Amino acid sequence: GVQMPLRKYADMAARSTTSETQNTAKVTQGNKWGYDLVQMTTHSPTCAVCSMYQGRVYATTREAANGKYKFKDGTVLRFPYLYDTAFASGYNTIHPNCRHRISLFAIRAYTNSELRHYANISNAPFEDTRSDEERKAYAKDQAEKRRKNAAYKQYERIKAALPDTAPKSFAGFVRMKAANSENYQNLMKDFRYVSRIANEQNGGIIREKGIVKANAIFVNKNDKLSRYAKKIEPIEGFDDFTCHANPDCFEIDVVGNGDPNDYVQYTPKEYAEIIKQSNSYKGRSIRIISCQAGAKKNGAAQMLANELGVTVKAPTETVSVDQDGRMFVSDNDVLAEMWFYSEDKSMFKETGTWIDFEPRKE
Repeated sequence: GVQMPLRKYADMAARSTTSETQNTAKVTQGNKWGYDLVQMTTHSPTCAVCSMYQGRVYATTREAANGKYKFKDGTVLRFPYLYDTAFASGYNTIHPNCRHRISLFAIRAYTNSELRHYANISNAPFEDTRSDEERKAYAKDQAEKRRKNAAYKQYERIKAALPDTAPKSFAGFVRMKAANSENYQNLMKDFRYVSRIANEQNGGIIREKGIVKANAIFVNKNDKLSRYAKKIEPIEGFDDFTCHANPDCFEIDVVGNGDPNDYVQYTPKEYAEIIKQSNSYKGRSIRIISCQAGAKKNGAAQMLANELGVTVKAPTETVSVDQDGRMFVSDNDVLAEMWFYSEDKSMFKETGTWIDFEPRKE
């Protein structure tokens, strides 16, 4: 039921089909040669699901799983059945896009002590065994992939809107964006202008003369954050403003489909003008519920405070908001997801915090 761009789906389908084909071939060849045990590869960093299954030895037949192999003293050597565990989904891979592969496990090539070792590992409880360092490494790896995917989608949108001025290649766009060159700044300025005009014509949430939102939530209604943010408990002396962000700028969905890759970036100066036009702005200190806006000393939050001339309270990491309006600041995607669905949220420790940025003259 997940919707994704055709290019991304094609990549996922090709990679997953290749994985299934290779794994199926290993099992088929093993049956011909008389091997009914396989071992799953091990990778790092890896996801929570794969961490449960990697490195283990599996039986590809019920006989091998139920005591076919024994030591000389008659002790039964058992291994989990592959299709009840790692491949229980019905596909010959752990999950779509999975990099893990199986290889034939020649039982005669191992000593009794080595086989007991593999049996102990393989029959251990199926749970996430990663360390905190491994979880952080995986979260960092996924964040980098999301960044690259977002950049590619951004390039596709810009090229569609400005075919005559957009770079001819994605590589060229990445270089100019990384350098934050004058050409890139001018390109984004033109793109924001075209997007606003198009959205105004389509009756979207942003008008060419600015945004006026009584609830100060600059998030499209298709985004679940627009519902959850309304339940956030206010704090004394601050007015809340909610939108998406990154350490350097703010982001608003001008397309209206709720896809993070369709957000248009606004500089702190531009967002300050949007806030000033809001019915909710009273000139008081503000708290911005905007992911990573306070990550940099002189980043989005500080620049916004300078523009507005008021104290801006901002989070240093990603902000998760649950159905009751409770917030959790963390750079760990896995931890944040566990927090979101947990009934006992007191057991989770935030890895980020909130910082007050005082206005100053640059």
